[in-house]
Amino acid sequence: MSFDYSKKGDVVRALAKKADVTNKVAEDVLNAYQDIVKESLREENPVRIIGFGEFFVRDRAARQGRNPQTGEAITIPAGKTYGFKMSDAFKRSIEG
Repeated sequence: MSFDYSKKGDVVRALAKKADVTNKVAEDVLNAYQDIVKESLREENPVRIIGFGEFFVRDRAARQGRNPQTGEAITIPAGKTYGFKMSDAFKRSIEG
């Protein structure tokens, strides 16, 4: 069975099938996991799952940029950026 994992519903159905649970249970678990990751990142704490990877927050320094319409130099303020780095073990499991 092939899924387009860009759609949450397909992820829910695949999770339900893999875990042998209902779609409702799978959706509840997925939503709870998303909430955990969001709450942790809001507090600037990483979420690490051994064998899978890490969601993290990184500080981005202020920098110079250009307004694409006028070419005028502008300062882009400092901010936060978010990322995910898969573990080496997970990467190896994908690459075979």
